[in-house]
Amino acid sequence: MPSHDETSPVAPRAGSVRRPPAARTRPTGGGGGVRRPANGGGRARTTASRQGAAAGGGGTRPPGSRGGTATRGNGPKGPRSKKQRRSRRLKILLGLFAGMLVLAGVFVGVVYASTEVPSPESVVSAQTTVVYYADGKTEMARIGQENRTNVTLAQVSKPAQHAVLAARNVAYNRQMSGTWKQAAERRAERVAYQEEGRGLARTGDRLFVAGCMLYWAEGAKHRNCLKFTNSDPEMVRFFVRFIRSFDVEDDAFRLTCNLFADHVARQDEIEQFWLDVARLPRSCLCKSSVNVYSKYSQKKRQNKLPFGTCRISMCRTWLVQTTYGGIQELGGFTRDAWLD
Repeated sequence: MPSHDETSPVAPRAGSVRRPPAARTRPTGGGGGVRRPANGGGRARTTASRQGAAAGGGGTRPPGSRGGTATRGNGPKGPRSKKQRRSRRLKILLGLFAGMLVLAGVFVGVVYASTEVPSPESVVSAQTTVVYYADGKTEMARIGQENRTNVTLAQVSKPAQHAVLAARNVAYNRQMSGTWKQAAERRAERVAYQEEGRGLARTGDRLFVAGCMLYWAEGAKHRNCLKFTNSDPEMVRFFVRFIRSFDVEDDAFRLTCNLFADHVARQDEIEQFWLDVARLPRSCLCKSSVNVYSKYSQKKRQNKLPFGTCRISMCRTWLVQTTYGGIQELGGFTRDAWLD
């Protein structure tokens, strides 16, 4: 007979550990796996809760969140930020620029590959061989069938250059024919004015002769404009008198004063002084120029020219060329540079 009642609880032996019973498993037809306890720390869900989550989209969770019906990455995208838009535009512009560079490189390569450069041997033309004496200047003989000698472009006259261009390019000839004609007509007019000046110089008119010599020494040599600059009031007065001898109106004169830094306080006084010397109205006065001291100047040259200098200008082609003709006649020379 056992010493204890079978219906009474039996305490575990000292030093032994009671293990929990093995968990029950579902049948294989139900999906397998271990059944979790109904109230296992808040992680288990009932069948009703599962069905409610599937039907209601997870309760109050917003669409697209973890655990909802919408999966991550498939929802609508939000608007791009300003930085993203700027980066996108920059990438597009860089792509277009790179494409244009590639097209330009292809175009240059095609043009370069299709251009035929003539070899020096193909453009060599036969020339005449000239034999000189020992002095190197006296010509002895010419050898060769071709009467041709290469020269530099500077040795070819302008009419010959234009003639070659016109013969090779008909369109160039049509465009420039009017310009050449007008230029030739204007040059012929200047030649006629110089001939008139030569005739006046031969008459021995004292005012004309003195005016031509004064301008030859002190005047600026332009094709269409007389410019005379000086600091002597009497010389300026005489030059204005020389120009007025050609019956030129006062409105055609232009007077400009060149002042120094110590003249700025007296600018109005100096300008009026030169207008009185030339006997010209104030409408002929142009803006005066002032020479300021540099930062390295010691300002020792002061009051050297109390009224500065005065420049008289007259832009009349016929007057300029008439003066040039008188100068050449009196000086006994011819200078074609004054015509061109």
